[in-house]
Amino acid sequence: MSETSTRLPNAPSTASPRANLLQPVAVAARFVLQGGPAALAAAAAALGIPDPDAAGRTTGDDATTLIWLGPDERLLLSWRDDAAALGARLEADLSGHAHSLVDVTQRQVGLRLTAPFAADLLNCGCPLDLDPARFP
Repeated sequence: MSETSTRLPNAPSTASPRANLLQPVAVAARFVLQGGPAALAAAAAALGIPDPDAAGRTTGDDATTLIWLGPDERLLLSWRDDAAALGARLEADLSGHAHSLVDVTQRQVGLRLTAPFAADLLNCGCPLDLDPARFP
């Protein structure tokens, strides 16, 4: 019985320097936050970062990022706290505001693509225009 290979003919081998082009990044706590302007402002204040001011924009620092998903929806990424601690802290800070805070930490994986052609490769598989002039 013959064994079928799942490797592509031109795929880099594990011994190739090209094999390390795609690396996992540290797991971040991830939350989807929905709420009105007061709830979003309270969350940003609790995190110590400004709320993004336009669709597709992000704000943050080295440890925490807020991403505008919609007028009343943000994606929160945090490398500072674990998901349980961050969720509990935010729920306490948002207790006076109508909101939804959903832990989606396990829903996504972060990958780092490093190559001279990385932007071209990402643009091939993404419907967004990732040109830096359009997607800063």
